[in-house]
Parts: sequence; C-alpha cells; structure tokens
Amino acid sequence: NKLVIYVKGKQAGTEQYTIQRKPDQWVARAQSELTIPQGNTTVHFTFEPLLVLNARDLSPLRYDLTYTVNSATNKLSARFQKQEVSDDAFLAGRRLHRRSELHEDVVVLENSIYHQYELVVRKYNRRRGGEQIFYNYVPIIAREIKLSVQHRGKVRVEGSGGSLDGEHFVLDVGGILAVTVVVDSKGNLLRISIPEQQVEVVRSDLAG
Repeated sequence: NKLVIYVKGKQAGTEQYTIQRKPDQWVARAQSELTIPQGNTTVHFTFEPLLVLNARDLSPLRYDLTYTVNSATNKLSARFQKQEVSDDAFLAGRRLHRRSELHEDVVVLENSIYHQYELVVRKYNRRRGGEQIFYNYVPIIAREIKLSVQHRGKVRVEGSGGSLDGEHFVLDVGGILAVTVVVDSKGNLLRISIPEQQVEVVRSDLAG
C-alpha cells in the first residue's frame, strides 16, 4: 500500500507499507520520505520502521526504527514483555538504554509514521463500540500517552479515482492531537487528517 502525505495543502512525501499476517504475529514494515518546510529552509526525513504484533490482541512485541533527519542517522530497537518495554537507541548522537513500565492496552504510534494508525483502528473492538482507551507508547521519546478511539460510522471518501465507502474513526492523542482516520471495509487506510499539524494523508489511488 502507498500513502501520499500533504502538509499545508502541498505534497510533502510518501509512505509505502506492508502488513503481513502470520498465525501468531502481524509484521508491519514501511519506508517513507517526508520534507517539511521550516522557516527559510526544509528538513528532510526518512523512516524505516518494523513493528511486530501479537496476532491474538495486536499488542506490540518488537519495534525497530531507522530514521534520518537531513541525512543524520538515528536508530532504536525496543522489545516488549508483559507490561514493560526496554530499548537500545542511538538518537541525536547519544547512545541510550531505557526501560519503562506500561499499561495493559498499549499501542505504538510514532509521529509521522502513518500506517500505524491502521493498526490502532484494527485493535478497536467494533462489537463493543463507544469510546475505547489505549495507551500510545511513543518509542522515540520512550513515553506513554493516553489515546482515545471512537467509531463514528460510515462516510463517503472522494478521490481522483472515484469514491469509496469508509468507516470513520476519531482519535484523541493525549488531548494534544485530534486525528480523523478513515478505513475501507477491509480495514485498510483510506485517509488521515491531523488539523493541528496541517497534515492530510491519502491512499495513493485516491490522491489528486
């Protein structure tokens, strides 16, 4: 799957991802590039994340990330066990080893890695419905942030290739970000909107 990323109404990057479903694990991989204006210059990012989830409840087991900021390389590798995570990281020129306790309903959502929203929505229990609370572990900062997810019903998504029926979800990330996520009938991402960041992400077949 390919996503097209828009910032302030202009195309700023793309993200290509796969989610491989095995009997005991789901494995999500991606490669993305993103160029963000900053003052009179731009900042160029690349991301290569790997997220392994328990197939039973989509809880995280392993997370590896290599990313660059204007060609400076950063890496981290995190392992999850029960309600604890430990990592080894090389970030901004510093070597780190961190360990954190976690809540039970933990998910992984890294800033600017957009396919991970699909995995969060897949974890949502539609039979139960209503507002559901998870705890978003952000690996780069090694912190949890409370995450609320609500299903808002069906919506029609328009794009250059026509229109599709979608399922509409609203996420509140720590009271900081309001995120709209739309997936198709199979749970695949169609569109993400993050107004506070002026970010829109659209599946490539719907992009203008």
